[in-house]
Amino acid sequence: MKICEVCGAEGVNYRYCPSCAVEVSRENMTQAALIGHAKGRTPRDKAHISKTLSDHAVANTWWSPSSLPAWLNEECYLQRIQPRLRAIKVREIAEAVQVSKPYAALVRAGQRRPHPRHWLALANLVGIDRHEFKPCLAELL
Repeated sequence: MKICEVCGAEGVNYRYCPSCAVEVSRENMTQAALIGHAKGRTPRDKAHISKTLSDHAVANTWWSPSSLPAWLNEECYLQRIQPRLRAIKVREIAEAVQVSKPYAALVRAGQRRPHPRHWLALANLVGIDRHEFKPCLAELL
């Protein structure tokens, strides 16, 4: 008869009882994540990241809020565009706003709000035009 290696419970089929197996799996995943994050970056990787961050910073500097249509404000983004992003593929979001797929996944999930310079591209991506924003326009007047 086998016993759990953690708590000593008898009659287990594997190395751990069901309750200990969950905890052991959680710890193993934590350790695996730490190993993945500790992976060193090559100079080429660092240069690519640096260039990307620099390109985004320059784009943010040159972008003007007046380039957004009057109907496209933060409230309209949050109420009308963000919920519809969940139906769009991460790859399509990443390509539309020229960001990484992991960041696009966070945008899609609503965990990150992209810079306002990306809102019009996202509105186009989800198929929204100015006529759907009449309630937002009424608030501006």
